[in-house]
Amino acid sequence: MLVSLNWLKELVQLHGTPAEIAERITLAGLEVEAVEQVGSLLDGVVVGHVLTCDRHPDADRLSVCTVDIGAEAPVRIVCGAPNVAAGQRVPVATVGTELPVKLPDGSPLVIRKSKIRGQVSEGMICALDELGLGSDHSGIWVLDTTAAPGTALAEVTSLDVDHVLEVAITPNRPDATCHLGIARDLAAVANVPLRKPEPAIGDLPPADPADIRIRIEDADACPRYVGVVIRNVQAVPSPEPVRRRLEAIGLRPINALVDATNLVMREMGQPLHAFDLDRIATREIVVRSYGHETRFTTLDGHERTVPAGGLYICDGETPVALAGVMGGANSEIHNGTTQVLLESAYFEPRGIRKTAKAVGLQTDASYRFERGIDPTMARTAALRCASLIREWIPGAEVVSICDVEAKPFEAKHIRLRTSFVNRVLGTQLKTAQVVSILKSLEFGVGKPQADEVDITVPPFRPDVSREIDLVEEVARIYNYNEIPMPGTISFSRPTPLPFREIGLRRIREAAVRLGFREMYGNSLVPEEQAAPFAAEHERIRALNPISRDTTTLRPDLAPGFLKAAAFNFNREAEQVRLFEIGNIFRYNENGRWHPGVLEETHLVLGLGGQWTSAHWSVDDRPIRPTDLAGLVAGFLTHLGLESADRDVQGDQIIYSMGPAELGRLRTPDAAMRKTFDLDKPVAYAEFSVDRLLAAMEQRQHRAMTPVPKFPSVSYDIAVVVPAGVSAGELEATIRAKAGATLRGLTVFDVYEGKGIPEGHKSLAWRLTLREEAKTLTSKDVEAIISRVVSALENRHQARLRV
Repeated sequence: MLVSLNWLKELVQLHGTPAEIAERITLAGLEVEAVEQVGSLLDGVVVGHVLTCDRHPDADRLSVCTVDIGAEAPVRIVCGAPNVAAGQRVPVATVGTELPVKLPDGSPLVIRKSKIRGQVSEGMICALDELGLGSDHSGIWVLDTTAAPGTALAEVTSLDVDHVLEVAITPNRPDATCHLGIARDLAAVANVPLRKPEPAIGDLPPADPADIRIRIEDADACPRYVGVVIRNVQAVPSPEPVRRRLEAIGLRPINALVDATNLVMREMGQPLHAFDLDRIATREIVVRSYGHETRFTTLDGHERTVPAGGLYICDGETPVALAGVMGGANSEIHNGTTQVLLESAYFEPRGIRKTAKAVGLQTDASYRFERGIDPTMARTAALRCASLIREWIPGAEVVSICDVEAKPFEAKHIRLRTSFVNRVLGTQLKTAQVVSILKSLEFGVGKPQADEVDITVPPFRPDVSREIDLVEEVARIYNYNEIPMPGTISFSRPTPLPFREIGLRRIREAAVRLGFREMYGNSLVPEEQAAPFAAEHERIRALNPISRDTTTLRPDLAPGFLKAAAFNFNREAEQVRLFEIGNIFRYNENGRWHPGVLEETHLVLGLGGQWTSAHWSVDDRPIRPTDLAGLVAGFLTHLGLESADRDVQGDQIIYSMGPAELGRLRTPDAAMRKTFDLDKPVAYAEFSVDRLLAAMEQRQHRAMTPVPKFPSVSYDIAVVVPAGVSAGELEATIRAKAGATLRGLTVFDVYEGKGIPEGHKSLAWRLTLREEAKTLTSKDVEAIISRVVSALENRHQARLRV
């Protein structure tokens, strides 16, 4: 928001440079982002009298003027303004004058004697924008003065230098969206009186019902509405100083009526709106909201769709304004307007914010209403605006006022302890100092009782609701720089994280270390993508799906990975290595959160595409399920679950710890690949996070073992078994019979073919054996191997392959 420093000085006594004042505002909690000088005393610009004005001989749009500027002889000036004429008094920038206008390269405009299309020009007749006094460039500024030529322009018109501060207003400070709010903070910081703007007229008589009646139907949305009837108005310009003040803060002057409402809004923070009273046909204003969607044409000429609940100002039944946002085209003032109804109201912030967002329209009014203006300001602001209109428009008559308060304002009370203030700030403030600061900010203060005092929050501070908010108010006015630095700093011990959070972090870290990237899939998937992972009776369908792609809650995380893999492959990705942690949903009698609904957290590790790309050093090879199996082994090792059992069943590997199944590694079949439009090989492993965490928690306290003193012995055996016997079954038997001496067990060869009976296969195992207390002898090893081979023969019809 742009703030005029000269305007602030009218409200509070200020000392110091603009930069120093900006620093005070920032220390008080409102950051000043920039300070810019506007206006100038215009040294070198004088009153000129145009003696003659002739067309330029070589340019149709230029004139050659003879101008008396109080020198020994008139000067010749070439001027391109269409409204220049003989007999005018005009501002003339003499040769050598530096104007407050920047050239394209950033340098100031300096007037020099020059030739323009062959004609000598010794100065410049200026427009308002060339003097830095406005934005009008339609023609030169014709002065309304009889001052002698050569008189300094500053002597015949009100020129001044102002500084405009760009202040960043935080959403919690609606009181600071006007000059009065910022001046209040400065007055409190400097401990000087605040000069509030007061209406120049006294109170007004109640409005005649024949002139206007006001009815509020939605008191929650509009607790108060004030209307002032003003007659004999004209669309005349506002005074020149007012126009310059508005332009300095970025507002375009329009006419005295509109400028008065804008000035009061920027001065006091209360948005106002002027209706053409003759266009209020029923002479009744009704404030109501509609329970259905409506269409309304606003002042800017756009027809907007307003959702149900939008608040309107109505002429009986017909809307004439979108409350708190913008007036309607059917009630706007125009050049022929002679009497107006001046609106000043309080609208509930949430409703205005919702409506403004829905229609895509933020105005100066909605910006303030949606943050929360002073609910008690409406009448004072209306009278202030009415007095300015009467002052600026000759003959304007402020007739009456209609003030309807449907819901009285109730102030908030907060108990404040001085000891709490000092404990939070680290200060030694007295209760009297705290009370003085809050009073300077217009907080109501009750009689102190020991350490406590009852504080009444002013209506313009809706953001203050707790004791800690009052502490912040004290701190920012007391000056953060004056708060002493503590000699010691105490740290509170953070609450230990639950194991679930620690475990989830470890799971993510393990996946990332193995090169997986985290993805986030949609919890809702198409029916055809959920079907391969859950039976018909297990799938949970949305009652009102927003699209065909979001009909069913995902029964597994795999659909999300497969969809992401296809998406990446279609965009020429060579490999995908993704993981996701999320919830899955199925109808199941073992529901945890909702009866009949199983909701579990799962983890999916997915791998697809090329394992290696063609290179002089390696062959081109797509991924295999064993590649993912290797990564899963590393993943489990990171989690301390390297001892998890692995059981190969067909095209999947089942991982378990004791009786609990942790998860499965799978490859999609042809039908599933077609469903997900996959043209490259993929594999995925999906785990139950809850079971992973339970296994991790059981094994989180692991003791370190010393480096072995005695050497290990490796022994290889190959056995021929029926093809239906799994390696996992053989592994379990070997481990059981080898006992604690077995330190390592791996399959290093699988063979079917010549020399092996049909329906059988050969598995070769390497056993690593070691004792803690001695070196194993050949007799020790032979005894262990004998037990293992006997058990394999008896349980699995195995025979040694020689």
